[in-house]
Amino acid sequence: MARLWGWRVPKRGLGLMMTDRGVALAQSQAMVRSGEQHCAWHWHRWSVGDAQGTSGAWPDPGQLRKALARSGFQAQATAVAVPEAQLQRFSLPLEPGQSTRQMHAAIATQLGSLLPHPVKDAVWDFELRSEQAPANAAPSAQPAWLQAALQTQATQTADVLVITRAWVMTCEQFCRAAGLQLVRLEPPWQASTRWQVFAQNHADHASEPVAQALSAQEQAVLGGLALGVVMP
Repeated sequence: MARLWGWRVPKRGLGLMMTDRGVALAQSQAMVRSGEQHCAWHWHRWSVGDAQGTSGAWPDPGQLRKALARSGFQAQATAVAVPEAQLQRFSLPLEPGQSTRQMHAAIATQLGSLLPHPVKDAVWDFELRSEQAPANAAPSAQPAWLQAALQTQATQTADVLVITRAWVMTCEQFCRAAGLQLVRLEPPWQASTRWQVFAQNHADHASEPVAQALSAQEQAVLGGLALGVVMP
């Protein structure tokens, strides 16, 4: 999802991942002297219980403050992956040629009839997916020039992700209590894809404690979260 509240891109970004075994941190810098991006990694073990508030209970932010102190990380701008249980996904049709404001209004109108709560109680973002109209559409009584124009006109679909505003506010408060500023929320697969693309051109990898505590997929999500703060 988009960077929250219009934050400018910081020099360092922090990826935060909580599990039932502890918390993992990854700090990414926008640039280093060699011109290469890289991540620093840290693992802090404690019994979290219900990780990432999937049922409403959040871990003690004091433990997160301890993890930050031990890591020595200086980044405050933080990205967190949204648990699947908190995500709602929709594919909504949009008329082509709309402005950004018109698209937002059209999506909000459609969400109003799909969500179990008012749209104002949701935080949402979308990505456009364009599809060309089929070239072999059935003939009609329309002029040939009009048929050709309709066949080449792209139809648009908005892939929409929705989170409840209450969950976002709780996550923000949790980060703030640990001295962090939440600037990005996104689904795990988006962060993982970013890291996989990055890893193709960089020999970066997690520290041994993090590698032992997290699966390869979780490491990719964590690294992608940190990169998402500093990468456009």
